Amino acid sequence: EHFPDVEEALLLSMDGETRRFFDEFVREDIPVERLLDADWSWLDERLARHYGIDGVTGDTFRKVKIDPPAEGSGLLRHGSVLLATSNPTRTSPVKRGKWVLEALLDDAPPPPPPGISGLPDDGELAPDATLRELLERHRADPNCAACHIRMDALGFALESFDAVGRKREVDALGRPIDDRGELPDGTIIEGVSGIRDALLQGETHQEFLRSLVTHLTTYALGRGLDPRDDQDIDRITDSFKTDPTIRTLIHEIVESRLFLFRPSRGNAMMNAGSSD
Repeated sequence: EHFPDVEEALLLSMDGETRRFFDEFVREDIPVERLLDADWSWLDERLARHYGIDGVTGDTFRKVKIDPPAEGSGLLRHGSVLLATSNPTRTSPVKRGKWVLEALLDDAPPPPPPGISGLPDDGELAPDATLRELLERHRADPNCAACHIRMDALGFALESFDAVGRKREVDALGRPIDDRGELPDGTIIEGVSGIRDALLQGETHQEFLRSLVTHLTTYALGRGLDPRDDQDIDRITDSFKTDPTIRTLIHEIVESRLFLFRPSRGNAMMNAGSSD
């Protein structure tokens, strides 16, 4: 009802954009930083129309330059990500901020304490209350504040995209979008370019690279990581930094002790049985 133009075909196009985008990084050996600042994407006519981009016709995906280049923010502006991290009727700064922390920085916030309620539905508490006002009230509870300060700041910086990934200047009630967020150290990030720049600088950039290592290693091993793996993850990360591409990372993982000496599925099950 809220987004009648979003049908299954469009969702498949969103999925196709992100898959083709990542596939290009693997095949063309593109530096992984460009996952966050790429000024291009892979679009068909349906998805280009959804984004408000002209000049793309037909059902075939093709590489399209994002104009102006300042809008180039790679995965951060993909409809697949923005829609999956929204609620059915509105954006969710909490879900979007949590995704940045979890997927890009491997720093997922802990689950909320027992008995903590979520945000009220639209209009339930105050018909004209903005998401920012609702979250400020939510953060007034000290049990919520510690996690939400960083998470909400990152999420608000993506508020210039609606719940289905379209660029917007005003919210559903016609109010100008405020896409500024303040991190716990007082740093102000503004808009998707603010998150992009923060993730590509200093210590946060190192966290982003290590996050890629931990996620892809987890996938390669078929199991979760634990503190005993930290030294190996550090070694892989240090080698990966010298040539940060997906291909390099794959080679570093499959040549690592973690991968070469992982137990077979049968041995792992036998060991688990003997320990019981």
